[in-house]
Amino acid sequence: MRWILLIFMLTGCASLVAQKDEALVSEVKKVAIVAISADQPTSAIQVGGLLSQPSSHVTQMYNSLRKNLSKNMGWKVLDIKRVQSNSGYRSAYKDTMEGFQNKSPMGSGRLRYGAPQIMDIDSPRILGEGGRDKLIQALGVDAIVAVRVNVHLKSFTIMGIGSRKPQARVSFYLYKRGHPNPIWFDGNIDGEVAEESVGATAFVDVELLNKLSVESAETAFRKIGKKE
Repeated sequence: MRWILLIFMLTGCASLVAQKDEALVSEVKKVAIVAISADQPTSAIQVGGLLSQPSSHVTQMYNSLRKNLSKNMGWKVLDIKRVQSNSGYRSAYKDTMEGFQNKSPMGSGRLRYGAPQIMDIDSPRILGEGGRDKLIQALGVDAIVAVRVNVHLKSFTIMGIGSRKPQARVSFYLYKRGHPNPIWFDGNIDGEVAEESVGATAFVDVELLNKLSVESAETAFRKIGKKE
């Protein structure tokens, strides 16, 4: 079946129909990862917010995603420094990440992390089709990628005390020039559940959570483009 239609919530903001068009995807040879967010549970000692908090562990996710897309799809994927240094990308970053922006709020007990100087998952929506097309042209690629890593804790507790093991679920978006919606979307790419617990109570080990989130996301990225 050429078209696979899914109903999904684009970063919790607007209900859209996503499409995977095998013919259009087959035309893609060179891409740039332009947006990544890691939405994670907060520790009881953390305070959430609307804005992404830069973190090196999301840069690790970015680089892992780049490696796996290159391996699985045979694409040439721009490295993070080349993306960050591109003047068109810097302009798009400023337009979507600085000042007041229409960002999707995090739910209670959630926190959004981002890679430094890389746009978040809301940015492609804010840019709109014209802005995305302009960005694709500026980067000299066939398509751009946006990814959301949504981390939850698999809990095995009694009266609130017990193991809490992270698992990443990846939402993957591929945008091509001249198309208003992603030509490929998959919002249910599950990584493996971590073997370690990040805490027995709501006071989780944030550093360990970040590490295990990267590892679980890596196992999800390995599935992108692979047939079951």
